[in-house]
Amino acid sequence: MKSIIAGIIDNVLTFLTATFFSIAVAGYFSNDFKVILVSALTCAVCITALTDMFREKRKPLENPRIKEVLTQFIYNDEKFASDYICAALEKKYTVENKGKFILVNGVTAVFVRLKPGRISAKDIAYIYGDARAHAKKTVVLSVDGADSDCLAVAEVLPDPKIFVFDGKKTFELLEFLDALPETEITLKRNRPTASQFFRACISPQRARRYFFVSLVLLLSSFFMPQSIYYIITASVCMILGIISKINLVERLKKSG
Repeated sequence: MKSIIAGIIDNVLTFLTATFFSIAVAGYFSNDFKVILVSALTCAVCITALTDMFREKRKPLENPRIKEVLTQFIYNDEKFASDYICAALEKKYTVENKGKFILVNGVTAVFVRLKPGRISAKDIAYIYGDARAHAKKTVVLSVDGADSDCLAVAEVLPDPKIFVFDGKKTFELLEFLDALPETEITLKRNRPTASQFFRACISPQRARRYFFVSLVLLLSSFFMPQSIYYIITASVCMILGIISKINLVERLKKSG
């Protein structure tokens, strides 16, 4: 599931890439700036619309109820989600809130990560370190599941074994616990904060897009008389790509 912010960023990057590439191609055939600009913008709008349409078609069909329930957790803070899941588990099990996770029946550590984005291998490493002294099994509740590297790491780790639930399995767990909200949960925050928007812009999943934009701009600079603007923008995208790839913000946050 992609957040609204993620969709906006995808479309903006697609539009910029298509615009600069179209300008480079149009500039090869014409010297009239107005013709180049109009042609490039027209192509960029069409390409952005088409890619957005195909992106929507690629999305798997979802139970609208799943999306509705998960949205309530996504746009609330982490404590709200943790407290809600803890109360839901308490209906059928003995639970103990350990702060970073919920200990169920003294053997299973449940980590609540109900925010957009896949669980990474680094996340699994931190989760394993927190849970290994307390639990025999670990369950991570997420929205988008885990990436392939994460699953590979989880398989080779010794006990406690780690299982990652995606949005559908999380919904099914709440359904099993008879804890699906009957009415819409009141949102505590309707709009993302500036820090959340910034972190979404430089998330590791965006690194490839920044590198691609940077490459397109560098190639386009060979066809344009004023190449300095392309080179500067390409350099900025390259820096953003590196920051996103190494997940610099999260590293600094965890080391601090």
